[in-house]
Amino acid sequence: VIHGTLSYEEGSDSIDNILTAPDPYGSRIRILSFMVSAAGFIVLFGGNWGDFLSSIVIGSIIGLLSLLQPVQSIGVVAQMFEAMIAIFASFISYFLVKLVPSLNVGVIILSSLIIFTPGLFITMAIAEIATQNLTSGTSRLMGGIMILLKLTFGVFIGAKIASFFYVPSLSISFSVIPGWFTFIMLPVTALMATVVFKADKNDWFWVTIAGIFGYSCSKLATHYLGAEIGILIGGLCVGAMSNIFARLKDRPSSLFQFPGIILLVPGSMGYRSLSFLFEKNVIGGLDTAFSMIALATALVVGVFFGNILVKPRRSL
Repeated sequence: VIHGTLSYEEGSDSIDNILTAPDPYGSRIRILSFMVSAAGFIVLFGGNWGDFLSSIVIGSIIGLLSLLQPVQSIGVVAQMFEAMIAIFASFISYFLVKLVPSLNVGVIILSSLIIFTPGLFITMAIAEIATQNLTSGTSRLMGGIMILLKLTFGVFIGAKIASFFYVPSLSISFSVIPGWFTFIMLPVTALMATVVFKADKNDWFWVTIAGIFGYSCSKLATHYLGAEIGILIGGLCVGAMSNIFARLKDRPSSLFQFPGIILLVPGSMGYRSLSFLFEKNVIGGLDTAFSMIALATALVVGVFFGNILVKPRRSL
């Protein structure tokens, strides 16, 4: 449309065709991506081996249920899909914790639902509001908050259902996952962004590198400078490197930028803040919500600074 080779109507039809196109990776890879992502985030969050195995089971079940997700967000099933997924994940998690009390139910639920948390959604909304695109930014922000509400409410319902069941507990203890295992799971987790974003199969290498690069920069900076500055520096590094990538490879900068920040977005904090509110811990909920906004803003500012440091080749 920008170059005049397509009309506005043809451009709109092309976008609709992309959005409604079948999954290029098939159902097996999609299920595997949910399973590996859940297990990977358990490692990044710091769980034990029991949590790791539980997340693999729950991630596989969620992957199977995700095959039922409608392509278009129309209808009751599509609108309540996140809540239904959260109910299943919460029920299974709490049931497993009843069976094995040494499991960490909060970490298991969070890692299982992490793909559905709208961290990137909220970060993009703040970026749009910061650039004075108030209508689209506010609409996207409210959409992200509604997804968080559906996830939190689903977890609440699943926990209530699980409370009606009684199973004898097993005395099983698990050791903490060692730190070196992160170096194995980080590249695998970053690779799963290829499936999440439905990127071209030939771009898997750059998607993986972007995820490792963004997470490593943020983690290193957070260790020395704190969470907010760490996220800002992570966003700056990803923003600058994505523009360098666009210049060198003549590809869209978003191919590197979105996978680079997907592991940095504070979607988990948004879920935790609403969880605190559902538990009537208003102070904890508001504190976590403000922390989420601060981290998302820091990430957006970091990406902006990255665009200033390395000027975008063009609007890609």
